[in-house]
Amino acid sequence: KAAYTGEALEPKVTVRLAGKALDARTDYSVTYANNKNAGTGVAVVVGKGSYAGAATKAFAIAKAKGSLTVKAATATVKATYGKKKFVAAGKAFKVTANASKGKVTYRKASGDKRIKVSSAGKVTVAKGLAAGTYTVKVRATAAATANYKKVTSKAVALKVKVAKAKNTLALKGKTATVKAAKVKKAAQKLKAAKAVTVSKNASKAKLTYKKASGSKKIAVSKAGKVTVKKGLKKGTYKVKVKVTAAGNANWKKGTKTVTFTVTVM
Repeated sequence: KAAYTGEALEPKVTVRLAGKALDARTDYSVTYANNKNAGTGVAVVVGKGSYAGAATKAFAIAKAKGSLTVKAATATVKATYGKKKFVAAGKAFKVTANASKGKVTYRKASGDKRIKVSSAGKVTVAKGLAAGTYTVKVRATAAATANYKKVTSKAVALKVKVAKAKNTLALKGKTATVKAAKVKKAAQKLKAAKAVTVSKNASKAKLTYKKASGSKKIAVSKAGKVTVKKGLKKGTYKVKVKVTAAGNANWKKGTKTVTFTVTVM
């Protein structure tokens, strides 16, 4: 039994007549047909010299075992938490050898379920995948062709790195009013919400406040509480504060500066 090689195949033929082996040099000649591609080849034996007549013998040509080598086309797929990431087919994996030229399809063998690999090799990283580094293993298969069997590659490892997202803070300074008569007698305290409105904190992480500039008689605590110290005179005062959202597993630390106003009247 022969197997496809890409060349014409001529298996050795032995001819016997009445139990006697004939001599290929003097008694017969052999020609071949359909003897290159997988399927059924034919050997045609024609007598010569003291022998006449012809005979045919079919022989099988099996499909060859294919070879397929695939590697990661990129060292690392980079994604960001909270954003869906796509890597087009051909950008994540590279076929370096495919003897059969059969169509190549992909199948994920292992890895986080939120990282998808399509049959075409497209990689999709879900936006909900936590920040970190992941490894996905994928196998590729070259389809059978006329002359080659189906073949599956060794597992290919693809690294996926999900970076922390940049935190977004949306702040608005407000105007807080305190009565001069009260400040004259004692310090006045205001909640953080009276001075600054936080309309967006993407990470939902804890906020801390730090006064950047403004009257020495107006203090801002780490929690954002404002203290108008006793004795501050009537007037309008601008206070600049740096607000920081702490980083966490999926978000970077975010900082933004905002200015609020205190009116003593």
